[in-house]
Amino acid sequence: MDANEMDAEVIDRDRIEVFVSSSMSDEGDFSWQQLRDELNRALLKSDIFKPFAIESHASIEPSSSYYLNRLVQSDIVIGIIRSELRPGTSKELYRAIQLRKPLILVKLEGETSSDIESLFRYVREMDACTYVELPSDSGLVSYLMDQLNNVMVDLFHNRRFEIEDGKPAVFADIAPISIPEDVLDAFGASVALISKKFNYHAEWLERKSDNPHLFFLGEKAVEWLLYGTPFSVGAFKAGILEIMKDSGIPRDTLSLRLDALDASIEGRYSRCYELLQLACDSIESKDCWAYGNCLIDKRTVAGMLSEYGFGT
Repeated sequence: MDANEMDAEVIDRDRIEVFVSSSMSDEGDFSWQQLRDELNRALLKSDIFKPFAIESHASIEPSSSYYLNRLVQSDIVIGIIRSELRPGTSKELYRAIQLRKPLILVKLEGETSSDIESLFRYVREMDACTYVELPSDSGLVSYLMDQLNNVMVDLFHNRRFEIEDGKPAVFADIAPISIPEDVLDAFGASVALISKKFNYHAEWLERKSDNPHLFFLGEKAVEWLLYGTPFSVGAFKAGILEIMKDSGIPRDTLSLRLDALDASIEGRYSRCYELLQLACDSIESKDCWAYGNCLIDKRTVAGMLSEYGFGT
């Protein structure tokens, strides 16, 4: 191997690999192969990018797993769809979104099918990227090369140098974390609502309680948990007592616990502890779940009070 060949190998290995996900066979009179060839040539001419060209590789692996494995190894994914979302392209794009790969997604002229709409919904739900709809493929390759350069600038600006204990500076990834909708749903709407406040979500969370008392109480509670905005449970007390009249919790017990919650929100932990003790005393049966809940609340508040031996 001469010096020129060795230099070319180093450059190729250090380039950013771009995986192009699109149909392979023609769609009507539209030539996907011609578009892919033009894009591959442009990537090969660049100084920092190299394409993974599916059509240039043979493998003993089944095609679907081979392509998905190469997508995992690639650095950036370009997805191009027209009026059809074919199975291979669909798997690749969904996989890229799940892996949080930098994704440039383009929809060309043509009708939009239900599976394309489903893909776009998933993109929005996962907050994976934005996508663009272009009227034709005219100038598409130049557009994509410009977008790739923008991706590289974004990736640089979204990372920062960290220097710790005199060690060399390193890049630290500060990309946001995505929590899928089904995971949030498994923990309930309240967790999903709080997660949404921290942008661990997409725009899918639009649920609201039909009960006006619980809805507005929930909003106030979330604002308090996230931002420390004070509120009074007392303003909702009558409604809560009415809603929970058949819950199995004695009305006096519930009233005392709500007063204790208000005292806790206000930071009056000694008063909160006293009210919780009264709530425990108000329950005749010590074998019921309500009594156990009162004991748990007492233990939690006691941990905030030095006079009970726990320390703050």
